[in-house]
Formats: sequence, C-alpha cells, structure tokens
Amino acid sequence: VWLRWFQSWPDPTLSTRTGRLPSIRAAMVGLSHSALVVLGALLTTVGLDVCAAAPAARLGQCSASSCAETLLLAVKATVASGMEPGDESERVLLEHTAVVDNSAPTHGKVQGNVGLQHTLGALQKLAVAVVNGTEQLTDMQREILQGIREGMERMVDATFTDHNESQAEVDRARDALAECDDELDNVTIEGKARTSRSKEASHSDCRAAQKSLKALRDKDCRTYHKSATNQGMPDCMKTYDPKPDIEDDHAMHSMHACLSDISAWASQLNSSLSEERDDCHGAAKLHDRKILECNELQAAYETAFCSYHEGLTGGCSSYISCRSSKTASQRRVHAGVQVAEAGRKTEYEAAARIDCLLKVFDASATEQPERLQGCASIHVNTSALDIVYHAPTPALDCTTDPVAMYPCDDNWLNHSYQTKAWYMEAPTAACTVCAHLTTPVPTSAPTPAPTPAPTPSPTPAPTPAPTPAPTPAPIPESTPAVTAVVYSNHDGTYRCVVGAGVFEDCSKVSPNWRDAQSVELDADGNYLIGSNAGVYRCPSSGSAECTRFNADANVGSWPSLALPADKTFVAMVTGDGSWGTENPRIVKCPADGTGECTTISFEKGLGPRKLDGPRGIALVNSSHVAIADRHNNRVQLCPLSGDADCLTVAGQDSQSGGLRSLHAPDDVAVDRTGDYIVVDEYNHRVQRCPASGSGECTTLASYVKDGLEHPKAVAIAPNGDVWVANASVANCVVARCPADGVEKCECIKYITRGAHIALGIALELGN
Repeated sequence: VWLRWFQSWPDPTLSTRTGRLPSIRAAMVGLSHSALVVLGALLTTVGLDVCAAAPAARLGQCSASSCAETLLLAVKATVASGMEPGDESERVLLEHTAVVDNSAPTHGKVQGNVGLQHTLGALQKLAVAVVNGTEQLTDMQREILQGIREGMERMVDATFTDHNESQAEVDRARDALAECDDELDNVTIEGKARTSRSKEASHSDCRAAQKSLKALRDKDCRTYHKSATNQGMPDCMKTYDPKPDIEDDHAMHSMHACLSDISAWASQLNSSLSEERDDCHGAAKLHDRKILECNELQAAYETAFCSYHEGLTGGCSSYISCRSSKTASQRRVHAGVQVAEAGRKTEYEAAARIDCLLKVFDASATEQPERLQGCASIHVNTSALDIVYHAPTPALDCTTDPVAMYPCDDNWLNHSYQTKAWYMEAPTAACTVCAHLTTPVPTSAPTPAPTPAPTPSPTPAPTPAPTPAPTPAPIPESTPAVTAVVYSNHDGTYRCVVGAGVFEDCSKVSPNWRDAQSVELDADGNYLIGSNAGVYRCPSSGSAECTRFNADANVGSWPSLALPADKTFVAMVTGDGSWGTENPRIVKCPADGTGECTTISFEKGLGPRKLDGPRGIALVNSSHVAIADRHNNRVQLCPLSGDADCLTVAGQDSQSGGLRSLHAPDDVAVDRTGDYIVVDEYNHRVQRCPASGSGECTTLASYVKDGLEHPKAVAIAPNGDVWVANASVANCVVARCPADGVEKCECIKYITRGAHIALGIALELGN
C-alpha cells in the first residue's frame, strides 16, 4: 500500500495521494510494534532505491539522496495522524525514524552501511520479541523477512563482485608500473652502445694507420726532396764550354767526355728521382685517401655516439617519468580500494549477522533461544574479502653517466681524440654536433605577459609610431638576377656561382670557423660573417686574410647580422653562453667597422622586453628590426633605439604546426610587400606571415611539398624568390622557392663539395 502511495507522489494535484491516505493509515495502524520498526528500518535501504527509480518528473527538484528522508517524514506524519496520542506503536516508530532522520543519507557504501545497521537493529528487536513470546510473526512480516533474505543474498554477491573488481584494479596498477620496465628498451640502448664502441675502435684504428702513412709519406718525400735538391752533378759541368774550339782536339775530347759523364749522371738521376717522386706521390695519395676514410669513420662514430646519447638520456628520462607517474597512480588506487575494502567487510559482517537472525525465525520454538544466543556471539570471517596489495617493484638502474660527455663537448673531444697517441700526427676533422642537441627543447609557451594587446594596425605602439610594413620601393623594370650564393656553415663560408640547377666554381672565402651561422654582403661586396669566433670581414676575392669587425662591438655568441639597403650600418642580435641565450641584446654598429656601437639590452624570458635564444634578424625600416625569438617560438618587432616594448608579429600560439604557430624559428626576412618570411625550423617549413602582425600565415615551402628538413636561413631575391639554406638535406645545400608558394622549390645541388649543410645565406646580384 505504501509503495502504491509513493508511485503517485509528489503529484501536482495531490488528488491521488490524498485519496489513498486513509488506506495507508489503516494498514499501518494494523501493524504490530515490531513490524512498524522493521518497516522504518527498511526505508533507508528501500527508499533510496525506489526514489532513484522514480520518474524525474515526479521527483521534481528533490535529489535522489534526499528523497528517502522526505518519505520517512511523510510516513511518520501519516502514522502519527492516524493514531491515538500515546499509542505504543507510534512511539516505537517515531523513535526509530528519529534515528534515521538524524543520519543524513548519502550515496554509496556509507548509506548502505547505515541502512544495514538499522535493519540489523530492527531484526534484533523483532527476534527477541518472537523468542520471548511477546510477538507472533504475521504473513506480512514473513513476506518482509523473505524480501530481506533475498536482498542480503544479492548484496553478498555484489560485495564479492566488487571485491574482485577492486583486486583487478590493484593488479592493473601493479602491471602498469611494470610496463615502465618493459618500455625501457635496454636491448636497443645497449645495442647503440656497442655500435658506438665499435665505431670508436674503427676510427681510432684508422687514425693510427693515418699516422703511420704520414710517417711513410714524410720519409719518402724527404728522400725525394733531398735527392732533388742535392743532385751531385759531374765536376766537368762546372767548366763545361758549350762553344768549344773545333780545331782544339783536346777541347773537343773534353766536351764529349763531359757529355758522356752528364748523360750517365742524368740517366741515373732521372731514374732514381722518378722512382723517389713516385714513392713520395704514392705515399701522399695513400695518406690523403686514409684521411678521407678516417673522416668518414669519425662522422660515423660521432653519429653513433649521438644516437646512443639520445637513446640513453631519452630512455632514462621517460622511464623516470613513467615510474613517478605510475607509482603515484598506484598509491591513489590503493588508498581508494582500502576505503572500499573496509566498507565491504562491514557490509558483509552485517549481512552475516542479519542472515543469522533470519535463521532464528526459521527455527522451531525450542531451537530459537539457542540460535538467538549464537547470533549474539557470532564471529564473521572477512578474510575472503582481503585485498592483496603489491609493493612497487624496485626501479631499474638507469644512469646517463656513460654519455655525460658527448660530441663536440670539450671534455668529450679531449677524451675521445686529443689524448690519443695518434692525435698530433693524425688530427681529426671538424666535429659534428648531435642533431638532438643543436638547440635546447623549447618549453611550452607560458601565458603571455599582461601587456594590453595592440590594435591590429600595422603601426606598432612606440612613439613616434614605427611602420612595421614600410611601403616598398618600386621594382626596377630590369630586376637584377642572382649570380652567386654565399653560404656559411661549420666549416667556413663558401661562394658558389649559380648555374642551371647546380652550384659551379665554388670557392672557400673564410677559415674553418665553427658555427659560422650568418653572412651578409657589405657595400664593397665583401663578406661580413657572424660566427662563434666573432664577426669578421672577408674580402670577396678570397685572396686576403679576414679581419675582425669592430673589436669593440659586444658581439657575444651566435651573432646574426642584417644590413639596410644603403649598407650604412650593421644590426646584430646576439647573446652570451653556449647558445646565446644569456643577456640577449641588439648591437648596432657603423658598417665600416669604425666608430661607436650602441647596445639595446633585453632580459631572458617571455615578455614584451624579453628574448630567449634570438637567432635571425631583419631590417623592417631604419628604426625597427624583426627578430626570430627562437626559444619563445615567435617573431618580435623591436626598436633599434630607446626602451619601447617589442611587438609579437608571428607565432607564440603553440608549436603544433598550425598556420599561426612556430617551433624554433631560426631566421626571418622581410620581403618587398613587408610580409615576414620566417624559417620555422622544427616544423620543417618556411612561412609567410602578414605585415600587419595579425592573421594566419601561409606556407611557402615545406617538407611534404619541397623536401625541406631543418631549414636554417632565408634570403629574398629582387624578383621575390625565397632562397632557403638547409641543414639536413643530402646533396642539397640551398633551395630556391617561388614567392607564391604554389610551385615546388628547386633544389640547387653542389658540384664542388664544401660541406653538406648551410646555416647562413646571402645573394650576389648581377644583370
């Protein structure tokens, strides 16, 4: 009757509910005291389930958790209104429901435990009453008890199901932690270590052989040179008269005798010198070939060690991160399961006691007292619900000590090359820096500094307002053509005449400066080269030695250069430290290398007056430059004087490869329309970004379309073509890309081998 009443509650009209109240009162008044107690206890377990199954429209704004409590109050009011004051049944029910009212029902095990405890208490009272003979079970009561029995069976089954699920969750946490060990591919890493050691041994053996061949070459060539410079000619040659008196028989005889001596001497000398020359030249060729062989083995060794370094450091880093994450996850799982385990055991123990009391009602009258006494002292074994918790497995030994030194670290060079017995007679070639260490991994871009966003106007904020997109000068009817390309790299700087898709007549125009990453042409056609050794001016003829550019200039590390069209000054962006990340600054000097330079200093970091690892620089106009802010993944428009803020004109959204994103921009140029041409190195592409500094960029060249891989620098030709210096493209130093970005770039290959990469680029023009 009560359930039928509930099915119509809450009814907006109240008509159905109100009509059934008399029958509910009559039914409840007819119940015994103990039956009312049982019904009250059941409401906490049954009420919530019924409420949860009720249509949402009937619950109205009531939550499922508050529904049971509301029903209890309604039943209490119903019973109270149908009973005489002081009635014992009313008192028992009110006392019991008051206890339930004060227990705020909640979801899950807590509410279930509270409900079971109340049910257990109600059954205990009923069992005592039945055993004492003060209560006789009615059919309705037996039906309720059977419902309780079935409910307990379902609950016990669910408890063990939950237990199994919790154990499985604990086991999964253990297995997830073990997967970290599996993911640390020690087999592959050790294989890389063995390969590195093998390559090192091959290279060292080769250099030892190179040393021996040099000694042989030196010995043979010394013998040849000594013989050639000390020929020991016949004595008669000192007084030989090429015009003897033919009437003088003695003179004629002496002439023939001398010629005979000369002939014998010359024949023998020519034979011995030719043999010694061949020995010298042969030894020199063997030595030269061995140098090339050893240089290739050196490159293979450095590449193998870099692979080992990357595998070990990356593997250990991933392993440590995995262990930390999975261990913390295991602790969280254990903590949650322990709470659930305790709740299940409490439920199971209450269910066992309830089951014991239910068996009292099933027993005969003579057995009931003994069984009731047994229920009072029953011990419930809950060990079947114990969870087996797993301690974290010991961490594997993963140390990066074997690769603490790496190419081309000074300690590594000293250990691997410079202390070897062969080094003085067989020096190594220029070391190749590990590709994965050429730049620090950029951190994810933090939230931009709270500088008010400038209006999307091409005019930056400083006063007087600079124009980031100056109106270009009209292009002459006769556009100069690119006649030669000058590119710089780890081995120096090269000038190559541009032929039909190839570089012809390449010549070296600078020494072997390490990391010559920037090159520009001054007003006289000479080359200004920025390297870790400083900034140097090298004559275009290549015939004279290079000279340091303005020794007083604070050029720092990794300087990048830019000159205006009139070549009157040089603007540099640079910094200190191995990657130029410390004390970033812009330096402006007169182009002739004399006079005072001015410096604009920035802080390291992300913000309108901060830079981090700046690389490329381009003149936007006479007062502003664009800077490739590499580690901040953006391009900044900065003033050449004063302390005004810089403005972000490209990048900084993310590193994702989207049209507005940049990942380690390495260079920037400004084309004739004022757009920014940005080298997006780690996205392997070149982007054209609007002169306005807002809106999406477009891709001019990419790895997919054009095969670009790690582009490093760009130069703009008068016709708008974009020339790209590449750092990792086999047999392709420079790519020439159409300005529209539609047609595929043309790879300009080299014939005269310089080095296989280009870091900086400049164009020579002609008619």
